[in-house]
Amino acid sequence: MNGFDDCRTYVEHLRVEHSHIDHWLEELQQLLVAAPYGHEKHLAGELLAKLLQLKEQLVHHFREEEEGGCLEEAQSRSPCLSEDVRELQAQHHGLLQTLDGLIAQAQSLFAQPNDFENLRASFGNFLRQLHTHESEENRILLFGFGSPAMETLS
Repeated sequence: MNGFDDCRTYVEHLRVEHSHIDHWLEELQQLLVAAPYGHEKHLAGELLAKLLQLKEQLVHHFREEEEGGCLEEAQSRSPCLSEDVRELQAQHHGLLQTLDGLIAQAQSLFAQPNDFENLRASFGNFLRQLHTHESEENRILLFGFGSPAMETLS
């Protein structure tokens, strides 16, 4: 493969990963937004299951990033990205801790369904953090791989 094909492969893999994660986020957001008042306790099990599935996806995604892959390849092509990649990877632990907090909030809905609004607000904050993280990831890849390969990410 030439350099451009290598880039496209890395970027396509990341696009697929982000697509899976975005799928879980959209499903969670729909559940949280569409929950009818008074039925929150009935959604607790479904919310908890989806949050646990999202965590599984993110743990896998973050592990791949930390063990080599798209970010490492971008960094090897543009060594000036080393600090940015380190900072991005350092965010993984905090994002997973925040997700653990959301899981605990979902578990508490079984006993205290009135905490649903708190979970909804916490999820909104988590969503913003994760989207900021993905945007930074995309910026690093754009810089490391250059524009042509990044067309696939859009």
